[in-house]
Amino acid sequence: MQLPRLELWQIVYVARSSGRLPPLVTTAIHGGLGQALYHGVCVAKARETCRSCPVEQSCAYPQLFDPPASGDPALRELGVTTEPPRPFAISPEPPFLPRNGSPCLFQPGDTLRLRLVATPRVREVWPALQRALRRAGRIGFGKRRDRVTFELEAVECVQPEELQPSTRARLEFVTPTRIKNEGRVASSLSPQLLFEAIQRRAALLARLQGLPNGDVALPIELLASLSMRADLRMVRVRRFSSTQRRRMEWPGLMGTVELEGAGLPQLWPWLVFGAKAQIGKATTFGFGRFELSNV
Repeated sequence: MQLPRLELWQIVYVARSSGRLPPLVTTAIHGGLGQALYHGVCVAKARETCRSCPVEQSCAYPQLFDPPASGDPALRELGVTTEPPRPFAISPEPPFLPRNGSPCLFQPGDTLRLRLVATPRVREVWPALQRALRRAGRIGFGKRRDRVTFELEAVECVQPEELQPSTRARLEFVTPTRIKNEGRVASSLSPQLLFEAIQRRAALLARLQGLPNGDVALPIELLASLSMRADLRMVRVRRFSSTQRRRMEWPGLMGTVELEGAGLPQLWPWLVFGAKAQIGKATTFGFGRFELSNV
């Protein structure tokens, strides 16, 4: 088994002004970062889209935020009919996790930490991305009347703690998780639905890294040995899409899941990967992050 390689980065901002951001702060940061990157690297701003631009293949913006529609049959089999997956995901770190649906309030001097997980290809555009992180912070995130400006203090590569495989595991979904089941966002989870979501995420990222899908085949025969106890609730994240020019409401699950079973140690690498990669829909906006621990 060869799961895709991923790198973790911690981004540290210090607030320069007071204001507030949405409960899931990364829904605001995603848009601000994309705009800052676009204005920092685009050499043909008169064009309506990135498609057929002479530098499309090397430009950081389409690689990260506006990839072309994919004709890859393997991606179509995974349900990707238009845009391929992005090579990165971002999420907030404590204390600015969306625990109760309240806006995140900032005062000058407050520290905001974000986690960015990326495939190794992001290193190819890393200087442009780091400049965009700095520019976006200085412009500010959030609605104009609530906007918070930040100074980028640090960007550091981090190594997650290594957990020993166990027959018991606890997953805490710290950002809303949007796993589709029969065309809808699931309102509950089963072991099969959870591991299929992890496997799909692995397969999508494997295609970005040129790995064959067979290397990330899920050993589904082990799922029958698992039992699950879940304490989950559905939350709804509201955001304004500047691209679609409308307000959107995205439901997702938060809470805890406990897994137990003889087959869990063999499935452990999948849990570790899922905790790192984030799973489900809209991971680039901060959705789908869970913390893994031994029970």
